[in-house]
Amino acid sequence: MCKSKKVLSLIFAAVMLFCCMSFGAFAANDTVTVTFSAFDGNVIMPKQSLTVSDGTAEAYGYEPLENDHNGEKIYGVTALDVLAAAHKAYYGDKFTPSTASEYLDVVKGQIKLAFGKNANSSSFAVNNKAPHDDVYREDPVWGSSYTGYSICETRISSGDYMAYFFYQDKYFYSDMYAWFNVGGEMSDSERIVVGNPVTLTLKGFCFGWYGCYKEEDQGIAPLAGVDVYLVKDGEYTLIGKTDENGSLTFTPDSKGDYRLCAYGETLDEYETETPVSAAWFDLKVQTRAQYNLQKIIDFFRGIIEAIRNLFR
Repeated sequence: MCKSKKVLSLIFAAVMLFCCMSFGAFAANDTVTVTFSAFDGNVIMPKQSLTVSDGTAEAYGYEPLENDHNGEKIYGVTALDVLAAAHKAYYGDKFTPSTASEYLDVVKGQIKLAFGKNANSSSFAVNNKAPHDDVYREDPVWGSSYTGYSICETRISSGDYMAYFFYQDKYFYSDMYAWFNVGGEMSDSERIVVGNPVTLTLKGFCFGWYGCYKEEDQGIAPLAGVDVYLVKDGEYTLIGKTDENGSLTFTPDSKGDYRLCAYGETLDEYETETPVSAAWFDLKVQTRAQYNLQKIIDFFRGIIEAIRNLFR
C-alpha cells in the first residue's frame, strides 16, 4: 500500500511539473515543434520531429508573403519555414544562405526545386489534408472546392504533421495520399500490451485531384495491395501487404517501440495501378503494468489539457 502511494505521489509531482511548464509556454508562438516527412517513391526523410522558428525561410533567402490570396495577414511559422528547416536537417552544413537555392527553390509560392530535384510535380499535406481556405467556391464545370494555400501561405502550429511528396504519376497526378486507421479512426500511433495484435487499415484518396474538395467528396477509400514495412535502424523490412479491405494485422514478438511504413501501389477504381505515398505508424508495445501506468498519466494529462484550453 505504501509503495502504491509513493508511485501515485511521484506521478502527481510529475504532473504538476508538466502543468507549470505547459502554462509557461502559452506566450511562445514564434517557435513550433512539428513532425515532417519527405517521399519521392522512396523515403527521403522518415517522419521525424523538427523545431521551427518564424523567419527560418527568410534567414535562408526565401521571400515570405505578407498576406494570403484572401488578403488575410500571415503570422507565425509557415510551411515554407518547415520545408527550409527540413532541408537544413537533411543537408546540415551544406545548406547555407548562399547555397540554399541549390537544394530548395521557391518562386512566388511555387516550389521549383526541393531536395535538389525538380519539384514542379510535388505537393504537401498538413495533418493529412491539403491546406486550403474555408471559402467554398461553387463551380459546376471544374468542380466545386476550396482554394488551396501555397507553401508560403500555409500556417503551421505546434503538433502539426507536414508530409512533402513528389508525384510518381507526373502525367495525371493520380497518386494516392495515405494514412493509417485504427478502430475506424485516423491514427499515427498506438499503445498495446505485449502479445496482443494490432489491426491497421490503410486509407487514402487522390490528393492531386480531390485535395481541396469537401471530405465527403474526396473518394476516401481503403487501399489494397500496398506494401507495409517494419522500419528499424534505417532498414525497411517488408512484413506484408494490405488485404482487399486495406488492412494488415501485426503482432510484435516483444515489448519496445516499433515503426511501420506503407507505400507502393494500389489499384484505383478503374483497376489501374496507382502510386501510394508513404504513411507512417508508431507502435509502443508495453507490459501490462507499463500500459496501466501510462493510462493514469494520460488521465492527468487530459485534465491539464482541459485546464489549458480554458485559458486559450
